[in-house]
Amino acid sequence: MVRDCKDWRECKKRAREAVKYSAQQAIWTIMGVYGADYSARMDKGTLVDMVYELMMENGLEVRKLDADLAVESWYQEGLV
Repeated sequence: MVRDCKDWRECKKRAREAVKYSAQQAIWTIMGVYGADYSARMDKGTLVDMVYELMMENGLEVRKLDADLAVESWYQEGLV
């Protein structure tokens, strides 16, 4: 599983340490750690779950819908 590895632990560490965090920051964190090519191959559901978890790890009060909308926006822009 994508989230059972050293890279996922690094993502969570970065989320905890971030001062200002958002869904976009979570996406950038994932892309920075896993690489853009690998991130682009992730299915949308996995990416949404990861963004949601990272935002919660940062202590944000967030809804799953917020993460879904951010990921959907990125898919529409063709960045992921």
